[in-house]
Amino acid sequence: MEPKIHKGLLATGTLSLSMLFAGCTSTSLINENLFHNASDMEGRVEALPVGSTFEEVKDAMNIGEKYFYRLSREEILRARYGAEPRIDLSENALDDLDFSGVEGYRIDYENVTESWRFSTFGTHTNVRTEGERMHAVFIFEDDKLVETIMTGGYVNARERNSNLPSAGKIMDHAM
Repeated sequence: MEPKIHKGLLATGTLSLSMLFAGCTSTSLINENLFHNASDMEGRVEALPVGSTFEEVKDAMNIGEKYFYRLSREEILRARYGAEPRIDLSENALDDLDFSGVEGYRIDYENVTESWRFSTFGTHTNVRTEGERMHAVFIFEDDKLVETIMTGGYVNARERNSNLPSAGKIMDHAM
């Protein structure tokens, strides 16, 4: 004999769980102490004159060296030519490219809040991401700034995911 699950008890349990885990919010902060917001970062980067040394860039932005991430050759190529440049990025192929005197650095800024909550009696999650996320890349050749690349900006995304079968399907299966 199979145990019977009372429909009302199952629905009450599902409703109780969705109210118990109503939602959560988290904030991701990266270098928020260095910039007021993404526009501040963008303004400082755009004000840098081509031909500046790394020391002059650090001084002009009023940022210590520990905040700059040094890029590998592969990361420099990706920053310059896109996510997947149409050249071979294997170490052997990179050795053939002339990278003498080329250096790259990146600095990031992020102030993003992500919140999620259950909806539809706990069968779906709604995720909302909002804030600012910026990345600045500095390319130097022979210790002179030749290019700055800014990516990112305002983030405003909503996503709805199904994580459980619908309440109706649970009820049908319990019968």
